[in-house]
Amino acid sequence: MPRSISTAFRTAIERQHSDDAALELVWIQHPDLIEAMGFANNTEDVVSNGRTYLGFPFELTRPDESDGQALGSISIQNVDREIGDEVLALDGPLTISLYVVLADDPNEIEIAIEDLVLRGVEGDAMTISGDIGLRYDLATIAYPGLRATQVRCPGLWR
Repeated sequence: MPRSISTAFRTAIERQHSDDAALELVWIQHPDLIEAMGFANNTEDVVSNGRTYLGFPFELTRPDESDGQALGSISIQNVDREIGDEVLALDGPLTISLYVVLADDPNEIEIAIEDLVLRGVEGDAMTISGDIGLRYDLATIAYPGLRATQVRCPGLWR
């Protein structure tokens, strides 16, 4: 399915040399985290829609948006060991949202991929990495989700 983006964004990314950079923002949440963590693939912190994203270098492979199981990956520099230790200590998958904005207008979200999960998080002294995927693996969910049994739907069994 084609994605709708603004003319300013299209112009900025199609130019050979542009003053307006496209920034990748990552928002990570977990019930056990005191505060959600935001990272911007930038040298400076970015404020977008009231959220502060720390300027951390990272490598991001966005999930494929085709019909199959969407998988991507992320690798964030472990500059602040406290962040790495906190993420590695969490139990269960983390919720992750990915955004792309222009540096000149960070409040205008051009691309948003939300409600993903970060699984298989590993880390060392240099980087923290993990796999990004869909919250639910559609290939493993039974279809139909509910069955019309006599206990569940007694009106069908008179």
